[in-house]
Amino acid sequence: MNPVLTVYFDGLCKVCSHEIEIYRRRDRTAQVRWVDIMDPRFEPASEGLDPVLIHQEMHARRSDGALAVGVEAFVEIWKVIPGF
Repeated sequence: MNPVLTVYFDGLCKVCSHEIEIYRRRDRTAQVRWVDIMDPRFEPASEGLDPVLIHQEMHARRSDGALAVGVEAFVEIWKVIPGF
């Protein structure tokens, strides 16, 4: 199954990582592609993201290419993961 959402998160942020882990456990059908922006292999430009802004707020990209930032990124997560 192809993910319907890509979520970019800061894996070094303990609060962020904890919350993302909760979402990952509920994402049993792999609706989300989880991308740790702190992974040394991550290149924001290759994903069409601003390298500064990606570190300031959570970002999520829908399968139609639309980008959600900040609270809107969480709304997109809640739409695709059961129980929210």
